[in-house]
Amino acid sequence: MPLVRISLIAGKPESHKRKVSEAVHRALVETISIPVQDRFQILTEHSAADFIYDPEYLKIHRTNDLVIIQITMSVGR
Repeated sequence: MPLVRISLIAGKPESHKRKVSEAVHRALVETISIPVQDRFQILTEHSAADFIYDPEYLKIHRTNDLVIIQITMSVGR
């Protein structure tokens, strides 16, 4: 049972959050073969002041559309 934490800047439409959630879950099902029903996600919205990142680290351009995904899994996955 992977636990997925998805963090993004507040204010995105519900449809955007749903698409991100679906994409992450689909990736887990397709890449590590978790069961389709094995879905445990926590989506957290943050104010811009509380969502801190470097917009150019490693010369990769990032915008306020950045999504940070943290996946916690047990040994054996």
